[in-house]
Amino acid sequence: MGPSNKSSLSERKVAPTEARQTVADVEQQFAKADSALKQGDIAQAKATLDRLLKEHPTHFRSLMLQSAIAMGKAQYSKAEIYVRAALKTLPKESVISLDKAVAITQLIEALTKQGKHREAHAFSLILGGGEDQSLDALKASERSSVVQQKAEQRKGGLTDKVKKKIEQVFEKAKSAGAGEMLKEVNVEKAMSGVSKEAANAKIQDMAPAPLWNHDELHERKVVYVGMRQRAVLNAFREVRIRLLQKNSGDNMVVMVSSLKEGGGGSFFAFNLAATFALDPQKTALYVDCNPYDSSAERYVNGVINFGLSQYLMDDEIQLEQIIYPSGVERVRVIPTAGTNESAAELFNSERMKTFISEIKARYPDRFIILDAPSVESSTEARILAQHCDQALLLVPFGRTTEDEVLSGIDAVGKKRFAGLVFNH
Repeated sequence: MGPSNKSSLSERKVAPTEARQTVADVEQQFAKADSALKQGDIAQAKATLDRLLKEHPTHFRSLMLQSAIAMGKAQYSKAEIYVRAALKTLPKESVISLDKAVAITQLIEALTKQGKHREAHAFSLILGGGEDQSLDALKASERSSVVQQKAEQRKGGLTDKVKKKIEQVFEKAKSAGAGEMLKEVNVEKAMSGVSKEAANAKIQDMAPAPLWNHDELHERKVVYVGMRQRAVLNAFREVRIRLLQKNSGDNMVVMVSSLKEGGGGSFFAFNLAATFALDPQKTALYVDCNPYDSSAERYVNGVINFGLSQYLMDDEIQLEQIIYPSGVERVRVIPTAGTNESAAELFNSERMKTFISEIKARYPDRFIILDAPSVESSTEARILAQHCDQALLLVPFGRTTEDEVLSGIDAVGKKRFAGLVFNH
């Protein structure tokens, strides 16, 4: 018994010292991350916080700083995860503390950016003075005011009253001497070195780009209602009808490839997207998957910062950052953005599979067109065919043999092959 008690007493004496060392180490690591962020080194700050949270997953300030970094990069769902984790570390007091108010404010912004207005509204009620109400009660109250919620959603965000309350929270925090806390959740700090335009490029938040007039559409060889070459427009409409007849879902992924280089695949792919978008109830997404002969710059109505190649290589780049408006109503563009000799490997990656699933599931009224390199000159078309629902092959008139056509059909697979388009 004696030796055992002595050992136990010794452990109790050591524990407080170890605890102080742990706290000091956490503070040192956090200070390092904070310093890196202030110097604009977001990658270093994030790496330090990742290591810190791996050992101390309930460190409130680190969770909040990670959330701020994610917000600055327009990674709103990730920011939501971090700030929810931070809220769980706080006591469930009846009076809202400064830490909790700041966290809830950050959560409201993350939810609003994702279009989760109902949840954002519920948390805004907590900030609005409902200190004695539980979140469940707030949700019940929220469900009973559907008309008000829909009105807020149409406005695209929170009411002026809630926005004013959020501003008051930060003013109160400043007066309470919480300057350091506010720095940690300051999105502007976290956005150092990150393009604001790219971070705010969430497609539903995009300001409508100027649309091309008929002369500009004609110059770019894009189909439109009222064009003089009515036979060309009707030909694209016929292809659209055939694809819809073969499709069982609300939207689909269509790959367009030519049997030979210079077969007009990009011209056809974008015009097919424009034809789907002629229906005011539908939208289209043209994805340039041809890193060797990109055409996206011709169709993007703006400056290209990132493209599909960068997205597939860097998981820090978000989907919203590579979607651009075109000059055609209801048509968006994802450019390939530069030549990439590893395109085959990128298109065959798990991230590519996730990308296709996400763009298809996110918008049920959207038709996705993949502009692939020619079947003859690359392996990319064969790989991309695995990701599509239907595949169209362009046949340059008078330039192909029957064997080449059959070989092209085998390349995309008979299950996905939707038909041949003879291009004059």
